[in-house]
Amino acid sequence: MILLFAVLAVTVSNEGLRYLKLEDLEEFSKTTSLNIILVKREKDEKLEKTLAEVNEHFEGSIGVAEINYSHDLPEKFKSSSYPAIKIAYNGGKSIAEYVKPISSHGSYGKLFSSLLTAIERKLKPKTLVEQGSDVVTLDESNFNKTVINSNYPYMIDFFVVWCIHCQDLEPEWAEAARILRKRVTFGAVDCDENKHLANGFNVIGYPTIYFIPAKSSNPYTAAQKYDGDPTSQAIVSWVESKLRKLPEPAHLVHVTSYSDLESECIFKGLCVMVFLPNRRKSDSKTWNHYINIMKEVIDSEIRTEIGWVWIEGNHDDQFEASFGINEYPTLLFVSYKFKTFHTMEAKFTAPSIKQFLATQVSKSDHTKYISGEIPMFREAKKWDGSSF
Repeated sequence: MILLFAVLAVTVSNEGLRYLKLEDLEEFSKTTSLNIILVKREKDEKLEKTLAEVNEHFEGSIGVAEINYSHDLPEKFKSSSYPAIKIAYNGGKSIAEYVKPISSHGSYGKLFSSLLTAIERKLKPKTLVEQGSDVVTLDESNFNKTVINSNYPYMIDFFVVWCIHCQDLEPEWAEAARILRKRVTFGAVDCDENKHLANGFNVIGYPTIYFIPAKSSNPYTAAQKYDGDPTSQAIVSWVESKLRKLPEPAHLVHVTSYSDLESECIFKGLCVMVFLPNRRKSDSKTWNHYINIMKEVIDSEIRTEIGWVWIEGNHDDQFEASFGINEYPTLLFVSYKFKTFHTMEAKFTAPSIKQFLATQVSKSDHTKYISGEIPMFREAKKWDGSSF
């Protein structure tokens, strides 16, 4: 190692930076966990001095050097403009460009403080997600089970801790998450620590932001990229425009008229129909128990085209007879289009209902047919949720 540094550091600029020759560049990028390389076409004493101060601040924990631009420079070290600051990490396998905030007067004060923050985050890894914020930390261990088929849409920030734009976004992201909490979940993925996840979304710059609709079985194909301003106001406005275009979330409807039945079952074609015991033979606690089970099932259901209804039993005998109802509660999966239905025979629990809905389509031998026309539904009394 001593010999290596002796070879690399043969020349030192007046400002204290190592001067690299082209043949030294690749090896230098691997010498420490993080290396900063200034690529320049002409001398910039203020910038070189700033980087020398950064180097001094970290007392050898990082590498800082400069190199003159040439046509033979490897592509990963080239830039669209110069001077350019390249950050090499991951043993030199990863090279990123640091976009410096520079004033028109050539002041690098903000660059110095920003680099310190970025490097400290990189040397002592920690998430940009602050404790107590409404932003959740996502990684390769929890992403699929958290995001796939989620009941809520997700906004996900793919970041790296040393990126100044990611740092600038952090408070705006937290504020947007606060405003939209309970409607949208805001997450953050550290791309340095979760490269496979970042590659799955084709993340090539930072920060990259994606919106993933609720109930997405494949977030990678469902993701919609956000290209707006990095402000909480712009982010919230964009997300709300997305929410307005999404279908209304499914909910359980108490059918008390034919128009309810028409809108929730007949027009939708498919519906889950639950018959609960008549209020004269039951109580509000029992009804709420069954209704809460259904709400749990609805929250886990991916399909959005299904209607969900419940009906008070022993109210319309003719209607119930067309479905063969003789006990309560009874759950049916009804296709008004084909005048068929399936009856769940298992115990009325959320797991049983989920299993039934997941498998009933394949059970053609259990299909029942509605003979004749489905009768009209007799008007019923709407339950206001009060105890009885």
